[in-house]
Amino acid sequence: MSTDDALALRLWSGVDMSAGPCGCWPWTLGTNGHGYGQIHTPRPNSKKLGTHRLACSLAHGAAPSGCEPLHSCGNRPCCNPRHLRWGTRKENVADAIAQGTWAHGEGITQAKLTESNVVEIRDRWASGEAQKTIANFFGIHQSHVSQIVNRKAWAHLVH
Repeated sequence: MSTDDALALRLWSGVDMSAGPCGCWPWTLGTNGHGYGQIHTPRPNSKKLGTHRLACSLAHGAAPSGCEPLHSCGNRPCCNPRHLRWGTRKENVADAIAQGTWAHGEGITQAKLTESNVVEIRDRWASGEAQKTIANFFGIHQSHVSQIVNRKAWAHLVH
């Protein structure tokens, strides 16, 4: 059995296909911190590989240059080839926004600020407080304050 065949066998053995040919087929084993399935390639050059990326390449061929796997279902652990296609980063972001799965604001696990912090930052800046002073208070960089007050960051927040 070739290395590629062994990897494909490992992939499909960890996928739940019980939803049928049109349903989501979630990866049931390990995931990364963002909910995507992960599988290790065989040794000696073992590396982590996204299960949705592997499923997409097995079904649709190698990724074209500059492309990544897109989920039509919005279900991160899904490995159903019917739900996967290659597309650009821009298309992937547009899909995630349309599906409501794009993390922004407090939905980003590494976010240091809350929506109320952002409102306060904008209010303090509008009152004339210096961006550097605001940045020091919140423990962020002045450039982040600039992005917030100019609505390049946290743009979804209307206030």
